[in-house]
Amino acid sequence: MILDVNVLIYAIDADSLHHTKCANWLTTQLNSATRTGLPMQTITAFMRITTNPRIFPTPLGFAQARDIVDGWLQLPGVWIPQPSLETWENFREISGKTELTSKLIPDAMLAALSKTYGVPVVSADQDFARFPGISWVNPLD
Repeated sequence: MILDVNVLIYAIDADSLHHTKCANWLTTQLNSATRTGLPMQTITAFMRITTNPRIFPTPLGFAQARDIVDGWLQLPGVWIPQPSLETWENFREISGKTELTSKLIPDAMLAALSKTYGVPVVSADQDFARFPGISWVNPLD
């Protein structure tokens, strides 16, 4: 599976309404035999959001956010899925079937990456339901 940034943010933000559910889900997932993909897109979004005081209520310092990511990447089942030409072709296919606005472009690219690897996207974002042929798991369900 490939994770969207909202799952990671909810998991570390103790003030979030979704914190407990996502933190428990993520802990279980990271300790399971199932591989967990953290695309660079997700990692950089996590760093950008969690360190920004205008977005994140209690921002992390850069080193703290980086250390959290380092901790995840050191786990045996965590990997960084790489996009390819096939990912771009999947993105073109998705964009041909779904009217994309600027807000949906990163989600569509994440969906395309998940299709490239044949794994589900894990996200609390309902927008993934718009993308036909994409397997999507909502950890809040």
